[in-house]
Amino acid sequence: MEEGPGRSAVLGRCPHVEVEVGGVNVPCLLDTGSQVTLFTEGFYQRWLKNQPLQEAGVLEWLELKGANGLDIPFIGYVMLDFVVGGVDIPRKGVLIVRDGCVGAEYGVLGMNVIMHCWRELFQGEGRGALTFSVSQHSRARREWEKAFAVCRRISSRASAIPGPLRVRLDRREKVIVPPNSEFLCWGRVVGGPWDSEMAGLVEAVEEPADWCVGRSLVRVQEGKVPLRLVNVHPYPIHVPSRRPLAIISVIEPSQVQGGWDMVLRAPRPGMVEVGVCTVQAPAGEGQPLTLPEVEGLAPLEKQQLQALLQRWSGVFAAHEEDFGCTDAVLHHIPTGTAPPSRERYRPVPPSLYPELRSLLKGMLNTFPQPAVRLKAGVEGAWPGERGRRYLRLS
Repeated sequence: MEEGPGRSAVLGRCPHVEVEVGGVNVPCLLDTGSQVTLFTEGFYQRWLKNQPLQEAGVLEWLELKGANGLDIPFIGYVMLDFVVGGVDIPRKGVLIVRDGCVGAEYGVLGMNVIMHCWRELFQGEGRGALTFSVSQHSRARREWEKAFAVCRRISSRASAIPGPLRVRLDRREKVIVPPNSEFLCWGRVVGGPWDSEMAGLVEAVEEPADWCVGRSLVRVQEGKVPLRLVNVHPYPIHVPSRRPLAIISVIEPSQVQGGWDMVLRAPRPGMVEVGVCTVQAPAGEGQPLTLPEVEGLAPLEKQQLQALLQRWSGVFAAHEEDFGCTDAVLHHIPTGTAPPSRERYRPVPPSLYPELRSLLKGMLNTFPQPAVRLKAGVEGAWPGERGRRYLRLS
């Protein structure tokens, strides 16, 4: 990129520090977004050529590939001893990559070194932050303080993760689950600070009961999580409100299956190839919907109905456990010109019964009316027959 007034606005800040590596003071960039430390081949030859290097040809058991399928151009691996502000950091792994991948003037100091230094200063029996600050000049000290703030935030987040907590119904009255059906309701997490960004695994408590709680991966919303109550009996059951129904455990983001996954292959004996592949299927038109049992339709009308269902396939659930939502179907409820009441409730005087009756009738008449009488179940509340599609409305 050419030098110019917009260069500083486009490129991010690069904090420069000087650390001792293998007995030599070398310039490095503090990179809290990298988990490993990277040196280019030219940087290694300039400062650390006397350090033994395990070349990539010797490491036949490892091949690295990026998410785009291209090889990561590393030429070797070296174990080095670091000294940062008087803190000894022994035997940390450094990847040596080819020139052109990163700048050759500086090494990239990753979190494997930064995090070790922070632990020695603030959690171990090291010299302490005061001695470390004295050994650094003002600019480098500020950069290290920012990097240590990232380490402190990572550590505090890990320590703040609560243990398994119990979940019970988020309502005072009991819940009635119909026979041979699954009921979806809200549960309240009892005790413990839960961040709304945390994901959790909901599992049933190991206590005898007439119902089951389906295992599910959920996200906590204001202390509440969805619960799947299953009744396998031919009679309805009553679920009490105060009884613990499930336990929820925190799931780290790395434990949740995302769009990419690491794949290990063995092309030949004694060699392991590490690659990254996608685990999400490309979005397509989806599977053709099964035509519901309807009577009195001509073959052409059945084809038109099939095309209509296929066009709006996103409105219908794919299976009985698909409890998603959609905004494909919207309707407006006219409330008249009267302003809405902010009271919790109030009785309607008998003199307003005719007006209220006409208002409710007008509201019901504005609901969408299907052209064909199709049966639809209540999602999560009633048992579904095989082949039935559940209409989900927002």
